[in-house]
Amino acid sequence: MDVRITTRHVDIGEGFAEYADERTRKLAKFDPRLAVVDLIFDEDHGQFSTEARAEVPGAPVMVAKAEHDSKRKALDSALDKLGRQLKRERSKRVDHQAPSASAIIEE
Repeated sequence: MDVRITTRHVDIGEGFAEYADERTRKLAKFDPRLAVVDLIFDEDHGQFSTEARAEVPGAPVMVAKAEHDSKRKALDSALDKLGRQLKRERSKRVDHQAPSASAIIEE
C-alpha cells in the first residue's frame, strides 16, 4: 500500500507524518487490496482538516473528511470514517447467500 501525504498551509512535522503513515497502514486490515491512500492536511484559522482518499481496485474512490482543533484528532476521525467505508465496501463483495464450507462438506 502506498501512503501519500500532502500539506496545504500547514507544517505537520516528521514525527506526525510517521504517526499518520503508521496509522494509515492499519487500514489494510479492512481490505487487503487497498492500493493507495492520499492524506491531505490543511489548516484554516486554527481549524485543522484532514481528507483521506482510498483507492481499491474495482471499487469507487472513497473519501473521508474531518475537521478539529487538533491535527491528531482530525486525522484519527478521518481515518475512522474511511475504515468504516472500507469495511462496508468489503462486505458488499462478500456473498452472504453462499453456503458455508462446513455445509458443503456435510453433504
